[in-house]
Amino acid sequence: NVQEFVKKHFPNIEVSYAKQDNDLFERDYTVVLTNGNKIEFTSKGEWKEVDCEHHQVPEGIIPNAIRKYLNENQKGHRVIEIKKDFRHYDVKLSNKLEMEFGLDGKLLRYD
Repeated sequence: NVQEFVKKHFPNIEVSYAKQDNDLFERDYTVVLTNGNKIEFTSKGEWKEVDCEHHQVPEGIIPNAIRKYLNENQKGHRVIEIKKDFRHYDVKLSNKLEMEFGLDGKLLRYD
């Protein structure tokens, strides 16, 4: 799953390194690309964080409802980081604005 995700959303960018992190209760994986982008995955290979600090998070990763909201309300600002967990998504824009969205894509709050 991890390899397919990277190939699909970051074609033509090589993996710099990948590592497995073992915490007390869970195992996850971190992949760092040669352009500096960092992606964290759960033990099941599902993405949980995509950090593209100097680039843009690929649109295909951003849920449609969130992408629509951002196109209507934050046009011109790139998504540089997105995180998801079992409750919500956290999105950070290139203007350093941070927002929290529900899993349904509705804006919950600005951070």
